Amino acid sequence: MENKTLLVDRNAFCDWYFDYEICKDFFYDQDILQELKTHGTFNLDLQKILDGMDYIPASVLAEGQDYTFDEWDELYLSDYENVKFAE
Repeated sequence: MENKTLLVDRNAFCDWYFDYEICKDFFYDQDILQELKTHGTFNLDLQKILDGMDYIPASVLAEGQDYTFDEWDELYLSDYENVKFAE
């Protein structure tokens, strides 16, 4: 496959990534309370979350692109040079 840019739908990604299981432990896993106590802020960068993913499901991809999925209807991000959110 030719490496290219893959566009991801931001809203669909958020809905998929921040499901109930992730949300119930996210506050503790990310040590949000300690960051707030120490620095007064907590920053979350959605692009960094996406950059850390190995794969994403077909349901979060922006429309109008050609994809090659595995048998679980997922796409491996290592097949692309750039993975970013559609504008």
